[in-house]
Amino acid sequence: MNLGNILGDLKHSKPLQLLCNHTWDRLLAICVFLCIALSFLRIHFRVQTTVIGYEVAALKDHETKLLEESSHLKMELSKMTRQETLVELSQATEP
Repeated sequence: MNLGNILGDLKHSKPLQLLCNHTWDRLLAICVFLCIALSFLRIHFRVQTTVIGYEVAALKDHETKLLEESSHLKMELSKMTRQETLVELSQATEP
Protein backbone atom coordinates (compact mmCIF):
# COMPACT_ATOMS: atom_id res chain seq x y z
CA MET A 1 0.00 0.00 0.00
CA ASN A 2 1.20 3.43 -0.78
CA LEU A 3 0.50 6.69 1.09
CA GLY A 4 -2.09 7.83 -1.46
CA ASN A 5 -4.20 4.73 -0.91
CA ILE A 6 -4.03 5.15 2.87
CA LEU A 7 -5.09 8.83 2.71
CA GLY A 8 -7.83 7.98 0.23
CA ASP A 9 -9.13 5.32 2.56
CA LEU A 10 -9.05 7.77 5.49
CA LYS A 11 -11.05 10.36 3.55
CA HIS A 12 -13.83 7.91 2.96
CA SER A 13 -13.83 6.36 6.42
CA LYS A 14 -17.02 6.82 8.42
CA PRO A 15 -15.42 8.14 11.68
CA LEU A 16 -13.48 10.85 9.85
CA GLN A 17 -16.59 11.96 7.97
CA LEU A 18 -18.56 12.11 11.21
CA LEU A 19 -15.77 14.09 12.86
CA CYS A 20 -15.69 16.58 9.97
CA ASN A 21 -19.48 16.93 9.96
CA HIS A 22 -19.51 17.34 13.74
CA THR A 23 -16.82 20.03 13.50
CA TRP A 24 -18.79 21.93 10.87
CA ASP A 25 -21.93 21.67 13.00
CA ARG A 26 -20.07 23.14 15.96
CA LEU A 27 -18.63 25.91 13.82
CA LEU A 28 -22.08 26.71 12.44
CA ALA A 29 -23.57 26.74 15.96
CA ILE A 30 -20.82 29.08 17.17
CA CYS A 31 -21.41 31.44 14.23
CA VAL A 32 -25.17 31.48 14.84
CA PHE A 33 -24.61 32.10 18.56
CA LEU A 34 -22.21 34.97 17.81
CA CYS A 35 -24.67 36.56 15.38
CA ILE A 36 -27.47 36.36 17.94
CA ALA A 37 -25.23 37.72 20.71
CA LEU A 38 -24.09 40.63 18.54
CA SER A 39 -27.70 41.37 17.62
CA PHE A 40 -28.69 41.52 21.28
CA LEU A 41 -25.67 43.69 22.03
CA ARG A 42 -26.68 46.11 19.27
CA ILE A 43 -30.24 46.25 20.58
CA HIS A 44 -28.91 46.92 24.09
CA PHE A 45 -26.76 49.81 22.85
CA ARG A 46 -29.66 51.35 20.92
CA VAL A 47 -31.97 51.14 23.94
CA GLN A 48 -29.31 52.67 26.20
CA THR A 49 -28.77 55.48 23.70
CA THR A 50 -32.50 56.22 23.70
CA VAL A 51 -32.73 56.14 27.50
CA ILE A 52 -29.73 58.45 27.85
CA GLY A 53 -31.28 60.80 25.29
CA TYR A 54 -34.45 61.06 27.38
CA GLU A 55 -32.38 61.69 30.52
CA VAL A 56 -30.43 64.46 28.77
CA ALA A 57 -33.69 66.09 27.64
CA ALA A 58 -35.09 65.96 31.18
CA LEU A 59 -31.87 67.46 32.58
CA LYS A 60 -31.99 70.26 30.00
CA ASP A 61 -35.57 71.08 31.06
CA HIS A 62 -34.45 71.12 34.69
CA GLU A 63 -31.50 73.37 33.79
CA THR A 64 -33.86 75.79 32.02
CA LYS A 65 -36.11 75.97 35.07
CA LEU A 66 -33.13 76.54 37.38
CA LEU A 67 -31.78 79.31 35.15
CA GLU A 68 -35.18 81.01 35.12
CA GLU A 69 -35.38 80.75 38.91
CA SER A 70 -31.85 82.11 39.25
CA SER A 71 -32.72 85.04 36.99
CA HIS A 72 -35.86 85.74 39.01
CA LEU A 73 -33.92 85.63 42.29
CA LYS A 74 -31.23 87.97 40.94
CA MET A 75 -33.94 90.39 39.91
CA GLU A 76 -35.48 90.22 43.40
CA LEU A 77 -32.05 90.79 44.96
CA SER A 78 -31.41 93.81 42.77
CA LYS A 79 -34.81 95.24 43.76
CA MET A 80 -34.10 94.68 47.43
CA THR A 81 -30.63 96.24 47.33
CA ARG A 82 -31.69 99.27 45.32
CA GLN A 83 -30.93 102.53 47.09
CA GLU A 84 -34.55 103.72 47.14
CA THR A 85 -35.77 100.44 48.59
CA LEU A 86 -33.17 100.52 51.33
CA VAL A 87 -34.10 104.11 52.24
CA GLU A 88 -37.80 103.19 52.35
CA LEU A 89 -37.07 100.19 54.57
CA SER A 90 -34.94 102.21 56.94
CA GLN A 91 -37.61 104.93 57.23
CA ALA A 92 -40.36 102.36 57.81
CA THR A 93 -38.48 100.75 60.68
CA GLU A 94 -37.66 104.00 62.48
CA PRO A 95 -40.16 104.91 65.23
